[in-house]
Amino acid sequence: MAVNADDRSVYGKKGASGVCMAKTSQLLIIGVYDEKNQPGSAALVVEKLADYFIENGY
Repeated sequence: MAVNADDRSVYGKKGASGVCMAKTSQLLIIGVYDEKNQPGSAALVVEKLADYFIENGY
């Protein structure tokens, strides 16, 4: 189920696992997590990676 979405990112969750997705002009970055990881940590990594690619023209 989608938990949150905006122009750049979509977050989904099913039970204790979930997905974080972010897009750039050329890429779709997908991060998944399970009950061993925190959703906020996964989202932070995906968003920072998207920022890096955007800054470098992707």
